[in-house]
Amino acid sequence: MNPTTLRSIEAKAFVPARDFDLSRRFYKAIGFTEAWGGSDLAEFRHGDSCFLLQKFYVPQHAGNFMMSLLVEDADAWWEHVAPIAATFGKPAEKPADQPWGMRDFPLIDPSGVLWRIGHPINPTPPKVREPTYRDRLQMSLADWMIHHQEKIVFDKVSWMGVRTLKNVLDCWIYQEILWETSPDVLIEIGSYAGGSTMFFCHLFDLIGHGQVLSLDIDRTRYQAKHPRLTDITGDCSDPVIVAQVQTLCAGKKAMVIHDGDHRAAAVLRDLRLYADLVPVGGYMIVEDGVVDLFTPQASAKLGWAEPGPMAATEEFLREDDRFEVDESRERYIATYNPRGCLKRVK
Repeated sequence: MNPTTLRSIEAKAFVPARDFDLSRRFYKAIGFTEAWGGSDLAEFRHGDSCFLLQKFYVPQHAGNFMMSLLVEDADAWWEHVAPIAATFGKPAEKPADQPWGMRDFPLIDPSGVLWRIGHPINPTPPKVREPTYRDRLQMSLADWMIHHQEKIVFDKVSWMGVRTLKNVLDCWIYQEILWETSPDVLIEIGSYAGGSTMFFCHLFDLIGHGQVLSLDIDRTRYQAKHPRLTDITGDCSDPVIVAQVQTLCAGKKAMVIHDGDHRAAAVLRDLRLYADLVPVGGYMIVEDGVVDLFTPQASAKLGWAEPGPMAATEEFLREDDRFEVDESRERYIATYNPRGCLKRVK
C-alpha cells in the first residue's frame, strides 16, 4: 500500500501521573474536560486539544516530559490558570515573549510535567473576523452537508411557501441549465409536496417558454398548481405512464430530473426508460447521489448502506455512451447530485 494514501486521525501524548487523582483534579481545575476515564487512564480535552493522563510515574521520565498548548491569548490563560495552580502549590510565571516567536508561560503539573502555554507573537489573523460566526464558518464542508440534511432540508426549505426538498445551490444550477438549453418540457420524476415543481413552473414563466410534467405515485402532500403544469399520477416505470409521457413529449425537447425512488435498481431502470426523450445538448439530472458519498455512521439521514443514485448513474454511463457527466455543474462543490448532471453529447 502506498503510505501517502493512508490517513491518520489523531495523535495523543500519555502524560504521566505520580498521584493520579491529584493530577486529575488539577487538569479539571484549570479547564480541561475529562472525556472518559477509569482508575488508571483518562482522556482530557480542551477544544481540539487532548491528551491521555496515565497512572504511571518514573521521576526521570516525568521530570523531562514537556507539553505545548497553543492558545489564542496566553495572557488570558495565565490570569485564569495562575491562581488555580497556586492552590496546588505550583505557581505559574507570567507570560514572556520568547526568541522562538512565541509569547508563553511555563506551568508545572503535580507530577513535574512541564507545560508551555502560549500564542504566536505575530499570529496569523483569523479568516473570519466576527467571533459569533467563526465556529460556524470553520466547520468542514462534510459537516455542513450533514447539518443541512439533518437540520434544514426536510422542514426549512420552501419555494413560495411550499416545501422543497432540495439543496438550494442545485436549484441555482437548474435555472442556468433551463436558460441555456430552453427545453420545451421538463419531466420531474418525484415531486413530493411540489415546491420544486412550482419553482420550475415559475422559472418557465420568467423564460417565457416551457411546460412541466410532474410524475409521482403519491399526491398526499402535493400542493402544486400552475397553468404550465401537467400532473401524471402513477408509477413512472409503468408502461402506460411511460407511453403517456412519450406522447406528451413527441417532437419536443425534454429535460429529465429524477427525484423518485433512490434505490440503484429503480434509478437505473428509470434512466433507461426516459433517456431517449433528451436531445443532444440536453440534460438528465440524477438527484441525491449524495447518499452514496456518506456513510450511515456519519449520518443516518444522509448516508446509505445500500447502493443509491450515484451507483445507478455509473452503471448507466457504462452502458450508454450518449451521456457524459457535466462536472462544471458541480462547481459549488456542496451538491446533492454528485456525478448527477448528465449531458447528452451524441
